[in-house]
Amino acid sequence: MVDILGTLDEKIENNSKILNELNNLIQLEFEKTIFANSSEERLLADVFAFQEGPGIRNWQYVDKGINFINIRCINDGDIDTSSMNKISEQEAYGIYKHFLLNEWDLVMSMSGTLGRYAIVGKEHLPLCLNTSVIRFYPKNDFTYYSYMYAYLTSKDFIASITTLANGSAQQNVGPTHLKKVTIKLPNEEVIKQFHQRVFPLINRMVSLRGDNQKIKELKEYYLKKFFG
Repeated sequence: MVDILGTLDEKIENNSKILNELNNLIQLEFEKTIFANSSEERLLADVFAFQEGPGIRNWQYVDKGINFINIRCINDGDIDTSSMNKISEQEAYGIYKHFLLNEWDLVMSMSGTLGRYAIVGKEHLPLCLNTSVIRFYPKNDFTYYSYMYAYLTSKDFIASITTLANGSAQQNVGPTHLKKVTIKLPNEEVIKQFHQRVFPLINRMVSLRGDNQKIKELKEYYLKKFFG
């Protein structure tokens, strides 16, 4: 059993190394694209939509219903649904309907530890947004997705939101701050070519993170079964 657990840990570690390499490659492609092409300075809000979730209160939690995301659920670029709280289906599909997340939404922590992010997958849905987490998605064409992902996960963006963050005890960034953020945007053809090169890498990262999540669940199963 110890050998099996060791093999699972090794698989997770190997996948994590590949994820890091893919992320570095995406950032290199992003920097190369910016420097190799003429870009115009645009407001982030002109190109990408963003939305913060509502403030869901403890008294709204239910045992059976629709999951809603908290910052603590965003770890290592993935979403952990196992520890999520829930709200009623009536509220989720009623007053909070416009906060329900979609596949490929990029969610990011905007309070405390800024910039923790994950991509929403089919396996996470249905899932509701919550306060201190902001979702991003391209306003018009999905071909802007890879450029959006690369920018939002870049050091430049994290530096921008850290500068804009307020609160001495805990840093907080909201839509009002994000409306001040600018982005260097090349022409549409360059963005399309960037998407063709980078989206397969993003897709691969999503797949690897899914594999790691399944391996972690399998490891947890063995630990409970054989070690109580």
